[in-house]
Amino acid sequence: MIKVLISLVLNKKGPSFDLPFVEKLDEMSFNKEGRIIEWEVNPFSPKVIISMPWSDEDLSTGKDIEKFDAWKHEWRLKLQQCTDFREYRKLFDQYEEEYKKNSRASKKGFAKEIVFPINVTTRLISGQEVYFRLIKPDWPNQRKEVMSIMELPTGVALERKYDKACNVLVIREVDGDKEILLSRRKGEKVGGGSFAAPGGKQRAGESLEECAKRELEEETGLTLTKSKPISLYYTLKDFMGGKQIMSVGVLAIAWEGEVETKEPHKHEGWEWHKLNNLPYPLFEFTEKAINQFAQDKYPNLAWEDIEEKPDTQLSLFDDQLD
Repeated sequence: MIKVLISLVLNKKGPSFDLPFVEKLDEMSFNKEGRIIEWEVNPFSPKVIISMPWSDEDLSTGKDIEKFDAWKHEWRLKLQQCTDFREYRKLFDQYEEEYKKNSRASKKGFAKEIVFPINVTTRLISGQEVYFRLIKPDWPNQRKEVMSIMELPTGVALERKYDKACNVLVIREVDGDKEILLSRRKGEKVGGGSFAAPGGKQRAGESLEECAKRELEEETGLTLTKSKPISLYYTLKDFMGGKQIMSVGVLAIAWEGEVETKEPHKHEGWEWHKLNNLPYPLFEFTEKAINQFAQDKYPNLAWEDIEEKPDTQLSLFDDQLD
């Protein structure tokens, strides 16, 4: 619930301080006493810092952590002093079994018992620091109602599992003008009639870098020799009948070959369009990739950022939703 309320305040049009459950604060009024939680909305933007009053459950969890630390110290000494290999293996197996049980008891995530008021601070894309306080709303347990009125920020995912896809931006410069390779999509269930960059979904066992190379060659005949990810966009979970998509924009830095329309049943034909005079309408994922590339939104995004953490980048509700 805490994350839902914060998402309502930090909507994509800018902070909404006129909501009935929020009060704007200044830096001096932001109180960091109590339970401090860091929420990483996504790995490429500043963390949201949440300060919540301690609850009885939190204090109990704190005692569990102290016990857990003492237990680890005791076992460390026991294993260090063991000189018999077979006995060591037996002790280590016992240690691992107990560790699983004790670590679960000591983990700290969002509190099950929500305590108001809750102070929140984060940094906007513009660099501005914002501070606000959540007060207890009138509908604390009406989750469905919250979902129905919520407008989430771009890039917030509702589930951990999602399909991954890439959109390849092939950009060249002619007489000082930048041009991008686009084609109008034919008869597609999604994006039919719109102009799109080459791209598609990642296949099993394939990296997103390999996906970009394969899709570009399959659709245009071009061989991608050097590329890098430059954008990241998540759809909501109701996209395409409940499927959620993580779409990565890929900049083609170098390529070889001549442009062909290799899938005429899917594309009308590949053409170069000036970046400052794009055709309409643009395919949703292509438009997001172009806009984030133009804004240089993720200048340090690397392949390993996407490949190594696909299931932990965004998890707005953790396990709260069925």
